[in-house]
Amino acid sequence: MEIGDSNWRALITEGALRLGVHVSESQVDQFAVHARELVHWNRRINLTAITDPEEMAIKHFVDSIAAVPCMPSTGKMLDIGSGAGFPGIPLKIVCPAVETCLVDSVRKKVSFQSQVIRLLQLREIFAHHGRVEDLARHPDFQHQFNVIICRAFSSLNRFVHSALPLLAAGGTILAMKGNLNDSEIDCISDINVSSAGQCESGRLTLTVDVNRYRLPELLSDRSLAVIRACPG
Repeated sequence: MEIGDSNWRALITEGALRLGVHVSESQVDQFAVHARELVHWNRRINLTAITDPEEMAIKHFVDSIAAVPCMPSTGKMLDIGSGAGFPGIPLKIVCPAVETCLVDSVRKKVSFQSQVIRLLQLREIFAHHGRVEDLARHPDFQHQFNVIICRAFSSLNRFVHSALPLLAAGGTILAMKGNLNDSEIDCISDINVSSAGQCESGRLTLTVDVNRYRLPELLSDRSLAVIRACPG
């Protein structure tokens, strides 16, 4: 199997359909450009440990677009710790009307993201070099994003706490992980939304819904936590 061949394309289109997501031929073409550029850069810069074409198709692209059913049709999305552009760039390709910001603290990864954006000629998406803690203190980013997503968090509690100052009213936080245990989910209720900068009064309740799914072919179990800040 090679990136962009018929088998590779079928893995993505059929895998996406199993998750309730339709991707067009032109969108798979864009995924292939992203994947080839990732392999090219990865020879010089360590961007990913996943380089096998089959694994890339499923673990990078199908897994990224598993979040599509939770995405708004318009609005702004922030991908925290985007790394090699996942899940932000595939989500932007499938949801083109969503304005997208990718943020990563490693400059070489941001340079790669910018290159892919240029190659694909994507609009209303930009890669930002920096730490999410610094973004939270910047007025241009505070409470600006309708969706905040992350696939690389080490602690769900820490990710949510970092995301809250950047989340717009009525927004959604999406946390993608291989496995989320009950203790991680229970910790969400302990977050003080006032100290996290979500509202002055702290009169918000965080609700968590966890969608569990299995990636095709590799039979890898995944979790998508959908976290909302609700008044009350």
